[in-house]
Amino acid sequence: MNVNDNFIKVEIELARKMKQNGLVWQPMKHDYYWDESTDKVGQIADINREGKPMMLYIGYKGGFGGWYPLTIKLETSIWLPSIEQSVGTIQELLSDCDYVEVCTTWWTDVCNAYIMYETEEDVIEEEYAGDTQREALYKLLADILIKLGET
Repeated sequence: MNVNDNFIKVEIELARKMKQNGLVWQPMKHDYYWDESTDKVGQIADINREGKPMMLYIGYKGGFGGWYPLTIKLETSIWLPSIEQSVGTIQELLSDCDYVEVCTTWWTDVCNAYIMYETEEDVIEEEYAGDTQREALYKLLADILIKLGET
């Protein structure tokens, strides 16, 4: 699967920014990731007994074709969270707040991610726009990671 099949380049750049700002990835089955060494998006097919994420690839081994497991190199991989995972991560990061609400909207030409959360000092409302819901949420999540890193 190529980067442009499901993920746009700006989403991958935002995911890289999230990783650099402390987003922790606990790989799970069906997670999407971008492998920097191959410049390709992949999906975790399974987790092996040692807890390492695996993908399946079509290839030939010993003269026979078929699906073969391949360990994913986490050091060169960047997590591409789904919309649900992004919202869950945002809520987890802001769990100390009294109230957190995250929602997304989409129109024909733009998607938005909205957040409202309440701290001891203030109520914060922000909006992030993107070409996709995922891009808007990645912008929101990247911004929250930066803000949390500053405190």
